[in-house]
Amino acid sequence: MEGKVSFSALLYFAMFGVRTAADIENGDFMQECVSTHNRYRSEVVPPASNMLYMSWDRILAEAALSWSKKCRFAHNSDLKRNWKLHPTFKTIGENIFVKTGSTLNVPAAIKMWYDEVKHYGYDSQTCSAVCGHYTQLVWASSYKVGCAAQTCPQGITDFSSAPSIIFICDYGPPGNYPTPPYLRGKECSMCPKDWCENKLCRNDTRDKTSDSNSACNNYCIAVLVIRPLSLIIIVGGVYLVQQKYTNMFAYM
Repeated sequence: MEGKVSFSALLYFAMFGVRTAADIENGDFMQECVSTHNRYRSEVVPPASNMLYMSWDRILAEAALSWSKKCRFAHNSDLKRNWKLHPTFKTIGENIFVKTGSTLNVPAAIKMWYDEVKHYGYDSQTCSAVCGHYTQLVWASSYKVGCAAQTCPQGITDFSSAPSIIFICDYGPPGNYPTPPYLRGKECSMCPKDWCENKLCRNDTRDKTSDSNSACNNYCIAVLVIRPLSLIIIVGGVYLVQQKYTNMFAYM
């Protein structure tokens, strides 16, 4: 029942702290996030002429996961710090959804962001209430998304002290309201080099899903370089020592 946590869950929380509610490596979760975003992006009114298809990005998902573990109803403080969170995108965008309980309906959460369209006027480029989640969701040039969720047994800061869940999606490149989120016109007409699918501009290179096998951070690169270099130095050092002290044996 929503709003309650089982004894086994509480025991888990007590032992390990915050629990992952949605695994960023789970294919169903990834697909649900991506397909729901693209469905709403294809339904904008007035129609968009330059709306890009969104695909999954592992680094964005990891950024969302890391921040969600803090259980704070606030945006990542590093979003606008240049190159802090992603090697490709100078800065990134972010949407946050929170609720009490321990279950998450991904499409329903994303729909709440989209429903802010009722507060947004495309022609006037104004918001009568909160609409920033909507404009980021349908930001035409944002073509990568990564989402994560966490259950927070002690509640979420600035939201509720009851067991709650936080769902975060990060985007690259970010939206920039109050600039119009997309250009009005015939679908895909402003993407001459792309192919059009369900009113979204698609490109095989841009749409390639970024996962753990295709991305390597600075630590990863350092390990790949240092390990073989260290082995060469060690072998060379042993060889030189053996040349000087011929009666010495070294075991490796």
